[in-house]
Order: sequence, then C-alpha cells, then structure tokens
Amino acid sequence: MDNQVYWVWMQQAISSGGGKLRPILERYGSLKAFYEAGEKDWRIESSIGRSELQKLRNFSIEQAKNQIEKAYAAGQKLICYEDEEYPQCLREIYDAPLVLYYQGTFPDLSHIPAIAIVGTRKSTENGRRITRSFARSLAKAGVIIVSGGAMGIDQSAHRGAIEGEGKTISVLGCGIDFPYLMGSAPLRKEISEHGALVSEYPPGTPSLAAHFPVRNRIISGLSVGVLVVEAAAHSGSLITARDALEQNRDVYAVPGGLESTFSEGTNQLIKDGATLVTSAEDILKDLESRFNWTRELSDSPLDKAALAAPEGLSPDGESVYKVLTRMPQHISVLQEKTGLPVAKLMAALTELEIRDAATECENNRYKRAEQEL
Repeated sequence: MDNQVYWVWMQQAISSGGGKLRPILERYGSLKAFYEAGEKDWRIESSIGRSELQKLRNFSIEQAKNQIEKAYAAGQKLICYEDEEYPQCLREIYDAPLVLYYQGTFPDLSHIPAIAIVGTRKSTENGRRITRSFARSLAKAGVIIVSGGAMGIDQSAHRGAIEGEGKTISVLGCGIDFPYLMGSAPLRKEISEHGALVSEYPPGTPSLAAHFPVRNRIISGLSVGVLVVEAAAHSGSLITARDALEQNRDVYAVPGGLESTFSEGTNQLIKDGATLVTSAEDILKDLESRFNWTRELSDSPLDKAALAAPEGLSPDGESVYKVLTRMPQHISVLQEKTGLPVAKLMAALTELEIRDAATECENNRYKRAEQEL
C-alpha cells in the first residue's frame, strides 16, 4: 500500500496521466517525493492548476489509505500507473488513469489482443444477436472482449464472450460496488469470473452521466480496435470510436439498413473510413495480418477431432502437434510455445509432415494439416 496511497491521492486531483503527470515524475522522481515536497512546491508546479491544488490540499494521505482499505474490503484490487501489471497499451494513451480498481482477474493484454465492442443501449434484437455472434467467435479465437457493461450492445458483447469461454473486461463509469444496473448483477458476477470489472472510480462513486464519456477512453485504450454495432447519429459509442482514432486504434463498424436510426452512426463511421465488417472472421484476419498473433482453436467438432495426435509420434512430435493451429505460425512462435531447440523443432516438424499432420507454408511458417472426419 505504501506507494499506492500517493497515486490514489494524486488521482483525486488530476484523475488522469499524460501531460500533467509526466513533468511531475521527471522533476521529483516519484509521487511520494512530490507529496513530501509540500504545498510550496505544489504551487509552482506548472501542470497543477488552482482547482487541482485545492483538491490536493483537501484530500489527505489518510483518506487515500482509507479509500484503499475500503476497496480491499469490497474484494477489489488496485493497479497503479507505475505498476508492472498496468497494461502497457493503456499507459501509452495521453490521459491514462493513474489508478484502476478491479474485481476478478485482469487479463494479460501484453500478448493477447483485445477488441472493444460498443453500441447503443436501445438496441434491436438483431443487433444484440449480431453482437453476441461477433463476441463469441472472437472469444473462441482467444481475443479478449472489452465493453462498458451497459444494457443493449455492451451486455450482449460480454455475454457472447462468456459463451465463447473467453475473457472479458467491463469498464464501468462508477465505483465497482455501486448498485448500477443491479438487475444485471448475475452478469457482473460472471464477468468477474471470466475476466474483470474495472473502474478508475473508487468504491462508492455513483454512476453520474458525466462519467461515461470519460471512461470510454479506457475502453478503447485497453483495446487494439473498437467494433461499433448499432449506433445512432449522436450515440455515445461514437465517442469511443473517436477516442480510438485519437489513440491510433482501429475502428470497425457493422453496416445497417438505410432507414434504421440505429445504423446512422455506424454507416457514417464507414463513410468516414472505418473498416466495414460483416463477420468476426474479418477482424481475426486483420489481427493476424497486422500483429504477431495466432488465433486459438475453437471448440468446433473439426478442431476437437484434429487435436487428437496421430498415433506413434515421438514426444517432440506430440509437443509440436499440440501447438499447431489451422493458421500458419512462424517457427519462432512454435519454438517459444514448445521450448524445443531449433534442431529438435525442425526434426519434429519433418516427422509431422511425413505423417501428413503438418503443412509447411511460406516464410518458415507451419500449420496443422486438415484431417478428414
């Protein structure tokens, strides 16, 4: 808790990082040193305005300690901006939150891509069905699904991720313990069991309307891309899309009928340059082509049957076969997954090719050979 108290104390004043935080850390080295420097130094710090100075005066370190203890008592944990566990993708945005409260297990975003799925609260049945389908397929492939927990498209995204036995993150615009949408309490519990409920707001913070546009930057910041499904012309989802563009994230949009008010926003996004997608496969192919990432196997009958290794393989052959997928993977990725030396890896791949269990592709990539059922 030692260093956490200073981050919680500072978050009460400036709420986000970026331009305000960096000069302080460069000058003082740590927030603890800045705190101990006292109000005289706070006054001359150019990144601290008058209102922020007043907040620093009014919120004590003891109050910060009490806030942390309250979070722990509610079953929440904290990640601070300086912590190793803090998502690097979020740290890179200009206005990153100084502290994140979370409940559940925060997924590792360092090697696994996350896609945010957002849209209108007043969604159609078709929109919710499409959302669940996208989220389910992406989750089955190993993609982490991020959304905001609201009614409509958000909740459909979380449900689809859980149905796909994947991980999901719900970024809330209130304290995690605040009874926001408690009719969805069972879903919130499931989200914490399949990922995490996340908020920059401390325990007890109510769900004010002003909080939601602000938290949208975290939804996009945790993701490599944002998918918008059903959004009216002035939907809050378009704020998330705008945040994504400012953070150099990809924006995907599902097209809709010309007469539907729920498609005005998504159709406009496409006109403005968002990538039109009609299936999760469109996004998966984009992720695989742009990032050093290979999708996981789904639980389809084809995948389950193909997971059974041919009889009589060597131990190394079995190890390599287990990590092969239908998508080509570079030998460096296979080596990392198996831990085998290059010579043994190549020998195992040759064995699998002879047994028609693996196929060599371009640029030293290998995939699992398709098997007839």
